[in-house]
Amino acid sequence: MKGLIPRGPEVAAFALLAVLCAAVATMTRAVDLAMAMFAVPIFIVAAWMGMRRSGQWFAIARPVEVKVEVAIVESIDEEAPV
Repeated sequence: MKGLIPRGPEVAAFALLAVLCAAVATMTRAVDLAMAMFAVPIFIVAAWMGMRRSGQWFAIARPVEVKVEVAIVESIDEEAPV
């Protein structure tokens, strides 16, 4: 569980993104709409950081088809008459 806590550079990058988005949002007329729009990239960055720390990001990159193909080949080998 301790490995899921973000380190200093990750917190600094996330805080910089949040402050930058808030600064840009305050320059617009519709501050509420801008804050809601900037919540999307902040959420995506937070989700990516969490997935990367927990190992889910790398699990997505692994192909699942390889496991299925191996299972199919094994089942064909078992059914083939000798």
